[in-house]
Amino acid sequence: MRITRIISVVVALVLGTALSLALVSSPGAATEPDERAKPARDVSISFGGGTGSFSLTGKVSPKGKGLKVSLQYKRTRGGNWKTIKKDGANQKQKYAFYGLKQVGFFRTKVPQSRGYKTSYSRVIKVVRR
Repeated sequence: MRITRIISVVVALVLGTALSLALVSSPGAATEPDERAKPARDVSISFGGGTGSFSLTGKVSPKGKGLKVSLQYKRTRGGNWKTIKKDGANQKQKYAFYGLKQVGFFRTKVPQSRGYKTSYSRVIKVVRR
């Protein structure tokens, strides 16, 4: 009687574990198919210094018509990103943000569009010397 109970508990645990793994690893369980299939855009960014202010320029690829680029900023490493400027990429997919004076962390964001998910550039840290 006792051995039968132990065997039934072990079998129940094995079946429960196998069933939960099968449900978790199913291809469409966690995300929608559209989100999994979307690649990210390549967003570059570079720093241009000046006296009193600086600029951030970059390029978005692959090409897309009417791409909107947002400049995001946060003062400290643990802070939240805040959009401070918006611009559109030109015909060569280049963008520029001029007259910046803040110190902190900057990145650019391109929202999802035409089969691509939301993409971000690398983060640039600006300090005063």
